[in-house]
Amino acid sequence: MSRTFPASALLPSFRQKTLPITLFVALVVVFSFAWSLRAQERDPRIQSIIDQTNIDSLVLSVNELSGEIPAVIGGSPYTITTRTMGSEGNDRAADDLIQRMKRYGFSVQDQQYSTTGRNILAFQTGYQYPQRYFFICAHYDDRVGPG
Repeated sequence: MSRTFPASALLPSFRQKTLPITLFVALVVVFSFAWSLRAQERDPRIQSIIDQTNIDSLVLSVNELSGEIPAVIGGSPYTITTRTMGSEGNDRAADDLIQRMKRYGFSVQDQQYSTTGRNILAFQTGYQYPQRYFFICAHYDDRVGPG
């Protein structure tokens, strides 16, 4: 028997900056990669990403995505002041994520699902088990108020 919960029960209010949530998401992504690869021979590219990950690089990424410091997107510095869906900052954050995922060696698909909405999909074929799929999902937009 499965149970469902309303989103409001699972997510805190986003009235404050989303820095702790973004940091948590970044850590989940890194540890999910590590967990999914623990039982199989490691792809050298994935192992390289894991080896390069440290708290300093995670904090830097969070600071760039939260607008604390400018991110370099498409070769130019840009401060992401908001990631509200439909805003320029949201589009630039998506561009930054595409850039990061390509730098990590993933093939990337930019999926426009509405006039203001985009999903960024990154793919990496498994080294030992290419027929298995692991999904890691996160929101990169922000929202003021309950959501």
